[in-house]
Amino acid sequence: MADTERAPAHPPRPATTVSPDTSAPTSTSISAPNTATNTNATSTAPMPTPAPRVVAPTTAMPGGLPIVSNASRGFRQKLDAGERHWRWKVALRAFLIVVGIVGIGCVGFATAVARSEKLSYEYGFDDEWALSWCLITFAISVVWCAVVVLVLLIRKAPVHPGVAVSVDLILWLAYIPTALFAIVAVLSVISWGENGRIYSYSSSGGDYLQASNGTWVWNATQYSSSRNTIRDCDSRSSYSSYSFKNCEEQDAYINAIWESKGHRAGIEIAGVVCQFIGLVFHLGLFIWACVDTYYRNSKKVSKDAEQLAADIIMNMVKSGAIIPAPSSNYYPPAQNPNPHQQPVPYHQQVRLPPPTAWTGPEPNQAMSHQSGHASEKGHAPRFA
Repeated sequence: MADTERAPAHPPRPATTVSPDTSAPTSTSISAPNTATNTNATSTAPMPTPAPRVVAPTTAMPGGLPIVSNASRGFRQKLDAGERHWRWKVALRAFLIVVGIVGIGCVGFATAVARSEKLSYEYGFDDEWALSWCLITFAISVVWCAVVVLVLLIRKAPVHPGVAVSVDLILWLAYIPTALFAIVAVLSVISWGENGRIYSYSSSGGDYLQASNGTWVWNATQYSSSRNTIRDCDSRSSYSSYSFKNCEEQDAYINAIWESKGHRAGIEIAGVVCQFIGLVFHLGLFIWACVDTYYRNSKKVSKDAEQLAADIIMNMVKSGAIIPAPSSNYYPPAQNPNPHQQPVPYHQQVRLPPPTAWTGPEPNQAMSHQSGHASEKGHAPRFA
């Protein structure tokens, strides 16, 4: 009885359910909570996790692609950013440079040959005055196209479309008269001796007639015959600044010019073709520059409208009429009251099982039964 009275009236509630031992009904042991039976003790304490890292929002294009900085772009990417159709424009300008150089060579050669002729105003071709104007348009076209290409390659941006409109307009308008002059020069070469007669522009000379063997022979005109004018090939008239040693040399010179007529006409025709190519291409570039100017002006107007709208919204925000919404790309760090212990993530938290309902006898009755058995065996109740 003394042992029974010394037993605690209300023992602590066990953490596990006591199941009766069928093999030994007279001996029942109650296990006290320890590290082996305590669920909280057996669960591993989670390691502290660092706070989520805040990443600053990055700017991206509407398509989801990141914006590439200008420093990381290549040479072609920079040209694409400055001018979308730079390949076509550079190709057209380069082609015009080649055409202008070819035209300068053709017209320059024909002009130099015309100036070297001894009978340029008396029996020669009448093309020098017409070809000289073509050199001006060719030279300006070559210089302008070279400047446009160099500016694009060096600055990675095209020239202002307004400047291109002005210069290309002047050039294609200037090509119209010079191309017509080139046509006049070619026709004068082609028509020279076409009907079998080479006329003299001097009143004291005669004409050249083409013989049956294809050579040209001098023949006195009716005006010269009436005055009994004798051909004096070594005299200098007001129309000719050159003289020959004799008349045979003059006749040979006329036949040499006739033989070179086809080659000279072909060179001048090439110059005429270059003139019209320059006219057409500069007209096309002028129209293209007008389109670029229109888009540039419309883009400028849209930018001004966007800036005006942004200023209006900013003023409304400052006045409190509009409350800006927080950014969805920025997440501030969580405020932890205990800086030494980081919060445990939800998926790492240990969930304890719900307490099991007590199905055995009441604590007082269990203790009385245990004390009774203990008194019978002569020892106090055991607590494992």
